[in-house]
Amino acid sequence: MFDQLKLKCFDSPTGCGGADVMMLFSNGLKFMIWIGLLIAFLTVGYAGYILITGKGNPSAVSSAKHMFWSVAIGLFLLLGAYAIVFFVVDWLTVEGAGFRKYLN
Repeated sequence: MFDQLKLKCFDSPTGCGGADVMMLFSNGLKFMIWIGLLIAFLTVGYAGYILITGKGNPSAVSSAKHMFWSVAIGLFLLLGAYAIVFFVVDWLTVEGAGFRKYLN
């Protein structure tokens, strides 16, 4: 996973260009999205654990529901931020093709 963040141009004698910087930005963004999804997955698991072991305790159920809603809002914000950054960078690149090819 960390190998994606390293650019091949670091080892070349010509150095890095604009496309290489865009690739680094794209790889860093994808890495942060995966970290956010991992944190959301772990938080949902922990909230489920609290809900199951709470055995009907109103404060435990309320806490678990609050965690579930927080994760849902966080995922919405995470994916919304990704979409905004994708479209802004895609709009800033020439003909909209420079950034899109690195996201797939």
